[in-house]
Amino acid sequence: MATNLAVDELIEKDSYYKILNEVRQITDETGLLALNAVFEAARIGETGRDFADEVRQLSLISNKLKNELSDVLDHHNQN
Repeated sequence: MATNLAVDELIEKDSYYKILNEVRQITDETGLLALNAVFEAARIGETGRDFADEVRQLSLISNKLKNELSDVLDHHNQN
């Protein structure tokens, strides 16, 4: 029974790390998108700046989520 519990815990941790990896990929992509949006904003003006700001906010939110998930996993692994 203890072996099954240990296996279940490993599967659960693996699932969490897969989710964290997906969030990291989203964070990386939104960071690149935000950078590209800044270049486009410089090229097309005010409308581009508004879009760049929205993409930057999305990038910040996804980065914050990534950090929070990482902290939760670190805390979970310590217990």
